[in-house]
Amino acid sequence: MALIDLLSVRTGGPDGIAGQFDSYISLIQSMGHEVRELTGCDEGAQFGRKPNTHEIITIPEASYYEPLKNGHFMGQFLGANDVPNMEFNSWKNGVLKQKDIIKGRLIDTVGEHDGPLFVFNAMVLWTSHPALYLALRELMDDIPNLNVISHSADPLAERPQIYNSISPEVLEFMLDNEHETNGGPIKHPRVNHINLNYETMGIFLKYGVSESNITVIPDFTILNSDQIEIKESLDDKFLENLSKRALVGFNGKKTYGHVDLTDKTKFAIAGVRTVGRKRLKEGILAHYMYGQMTGHDVAFVVTHPDIDGVGYHKDVVGFANDIGVKYIYLGDEFTHEGLDTFYQNMFLLDAGLIVSSSQGGFENVYLDGGKHGLATVGTTKLNSFDILSQLGYQIHGMSFDGIEHLVKNLPVEELAKLDPQNVAEVEGYTQYLDGIFDDPGKERTEAKVNYRIIYDNFSQHSTMKKFAPLLDKVI
Repeated sequence: MALIDLLSVRTGGPDGIAGQFDSYISLIQSMGHEVRELTGCDEGAQFGRKPNTHEIITIPEASYYEPLKNGHFMGQFLGANDVPNMEFNSWKNGVLKQKDIIKGRLIDTVGEHDGPLFVFNAMVLWTSHPALYLALRELMDDIPNLNVISHSADPLAERPQIYNSISPEVLEFMLDNEHETNGGPIKHPRVNHINLNYETMGIFLKYGVSESNITVIPDFTILNSDQIEIKESLDDKFLENLSKRALVGFNGKKTYGHVDLTDKTKFAIAGVRTVGRKRLKEGILAHYMYGQMTGHDVAFVVTHPDIDGVGYHKDVVGFANDIGVKYIYLGDEFTHEGLDTFYQNMFLLDAGLIVSSSQGGFENVYLDGGKHGLATVGTTKLNSFDILSQLGYQIHGMSFDGIEHLVKNLPVEELAKLDPQNVAEVEGYTQYLDGIFDDPGKERTEAKVNYRIIYDNFSQHSTMKKFAPLLDKVI
C-alpha cells in the first residue's frame, strides 16, 4: 500500500475539478492505497461534501482565491491600451514570495515519503495560480525521486483568449524553463499527464510531450450499481419547494419569488456553474422558444452556485425575467447530496438537461445526466458530445451558434417577438424533448441504455483498468 498525495487549489466544492478530485480519492482508496488531500481551500463543509475518509492538509497560500485577493491573477494580464495591470517587478516579487511559502509546505509534506503527487490542473493552466505552478516546477528539481501525475486540461497556448492577454514580461518569466515549449504543457520525464480525450493527447504530443507520459482517462463518476435506480414517486412537496426558488431579481441581493410549477411544466436543467462559457442565456432562449412553439409551460433550472460568476449571473437572471422564463435557482442551497436527490426527482417530471457550453472539458453534467437517466441536449462544440454519441449514448446535439448570434445582437424585446420556427435548431430541440416527454416508455428505455454506457465507460469500474497501470508506474 502506498500513500498518494492529491493536490488542488480548492476541493469539496461544486466545480468539475473538485468532483473529479473526490472521484479519484474514492478510486484510489478502492485500490487499497492511502490518500492525503493537499488543498488550498476546503469547501466541503459549505457544500455538503461527504464525511472525510482521509487526512486533509490545508495550504492557504495555494488557495484558488489567493491570487484573486492579492492581485497576482489580474496582475499578469494586460489592461487597457495593452498596459500591464500591475508593475512587473512588484508582481514578480509577490509571486516569488508566495512560491517560496508554498514550496516549503510541499517539501514538508510530499518530501517526507516516497509516494507520488497527483496534481489537478495547476501544472497546465498556470494563470489560475502562478506561484503554485512555480513551486511545483521547482519541487521536481528539489525532490529528485518525485513522480507526478498531472490531471491536465488543454494547455494555455491552446486558449488564445487567455494566452494572448498575458503581459510579455510575465510570459517570458513564467516560461523560462527547459521543459516547456511556447506555452505548452510541461514535458518533464517524471510528469505523467492524464488527458480527458485523444484530441487533447494530440495537442500534448504536438508540444513534445512523450506518448509514454500521457494516459487518456475521461472524467468519471462513482456508481454503486450496474443498473439505474429510479424513484417510485416524487418527494413530498418537491414541486412546492421548487416553486419557491424562482429568482426574480438580483440587484445587490437576490430576490426570490413564487411561480406556479406543475407536473405539466417542461423543465430544462443547466447543471453547471454560472460562468460565461456555459452560455446560459442561449439555453434559456432555446427553451423559451420551445415553449412558444408548443404552448407548453416552461421553466429553466440552474443548480450550481454563482461563486465564480456573480456578474454574469446577474445578467442571466435579468435576461430570463425580461423574456418571461421562470428561472429557478438552487445554487444558494447547493449540496452534493441535494443535487443527487434533485436529479432523482426531476426524472419523474418532464425534464431534460441542457448543455450549451461554448468550451470546456468533458462537462461532468453529462455524467449526472446518465447517472440519473435524464434526457439530454448537448452542444456539438465539445469533444465529449462526439465521444458519447460514438458509444451509442442517446443525446440530441445542437451547436447553439445561431441562438448565440441572436442573443448577442438583438435586445430582449426583439428576441421575444421572433418566430421560433425561423430560428435554427429550435425545431429539432422541440421534436427531441416532446418525443421523450410524450413517451415515458421511450424515456425509461433510453435512461437504461445511457446509464449502462456511463457504467461501462465513465465509472470507477471502467476507469480503474486505465488508471491502475499509471499508478503502478509512479509508485
